[in-house]
Amino acid sequence: MKHLMVFAAVIAFLFCHVTDLNAQWVKTNGPCGGSGSVGSIAIDSLHVFATSNGCIYRSTDKGNSWSLVYSMNSTPNGFGSLAINSSYIYAGTGIFESGYGIFRSSDNGTSWSPDTTSNPTPSPFMIFGLAVCDSVVLASSAYGAGVAGMFRSTDNGASWTNVRPSGVVSYAVQGSEVFAAVANQSNDPYGVYVSNDLGATWTATSFPTIRAYSVAVHGSNVFAGTDSSIYRSTNNGSSWDIVKKFEIPFGGYSNVFNTIAISPSGSYIYAGTCIGLFCSTDNGTTWDSINTGLTSRAISSLALFPAGSADSSWIFAGTSGGIFRSTDHGGNMESFRIA
Repeated sequence: MKHLMVFAAVIAFLFCHVTDLNAQWVKTNGPCGGSGSVGSIAIDSLHVFATSNGCIYRSTDKGNSWSLVYSMNSTPNGFGSLAINSSYIYAGTGIFESGYGIFRSSDNGTSWSPDTTSNPTPSPFMIFGLAVCDSVVLASSAYGAGVAGMFRSTDNGASWTNVRPSGVVSYAVQGSEVFAAVANQSNDPYGVYVSNDLGATWTATSFPTIRAYSVAVHGSNVFAGTDSSIYRSTNNGSSWDIVKKFEIPFGGYSNVFNTIAISPSGSYIYAGTCIGLFCSTDNGTTWDSINTGLTSRAISSLALFPAGSADSSWIFAGTSGGIFRSTDHGGNMESFRIA
């Protein structure tokens, strides 16, 4: 069964049936008519990319309008992860029936090709998480050389090597430091791992041996989400404390913290859950609900414009009911249609 726990962090929100109360967000012109499930979002200084129902969409005007740039013509949720570096956009597939693990584009998403250069295996399939830094690509896979694992490329995906740990569902990159959240059953214990050499070698942090579904880093502060809590480390993972906790599972399911994002300044920390979006402006000590305008509260992904951008206060949220945008740190979310 350990190879069949597909995209636990990404699809946990699908189990949450939420009744919206006093929703005041505005939906973007986002994927699938604005009502489809958005699995992942990635942003560079000029483009916003989003995956929905086996398709990849692109916006060149900060979410006001969207175009379909790739369709898998397969089952829903065919793409579950996105990552961008200066050379490529990478999209990880969420179904092994597709026959490929990673698609990439070198022309800002206009054309896409599957990764077929790694022959024979290892080559990653059913991608749980993606991370890039310069030419280094990290991909967490359910299938690759016949087993679940993490794969690492130093040449933009042209070739791959198998590294540990396996079972990763989320990455956070800061320079040469990478944190990995492990929630899928694998050969490695659950928790949060850290690498100081861009994923070549890893060590476990002191995080509890429980499923970690999301992770984010800014400076020496690291945040990780579990099925009911947010943990914080102020010393690069050496020690952790709980800063946000749901005492009672929501609707019979644990309220998974599916995604965490930190603003470029570090002043805002966002956490997406099955019942909405939360924000902290005091390094995680206190949290406020920021669901004004959200007509879908099951948050699967978050993305912000990068540091140095004039739009660094903008945040995009992918949900089970479309994609939303805020231009004021989540104070008022606008919804958009992708197609």
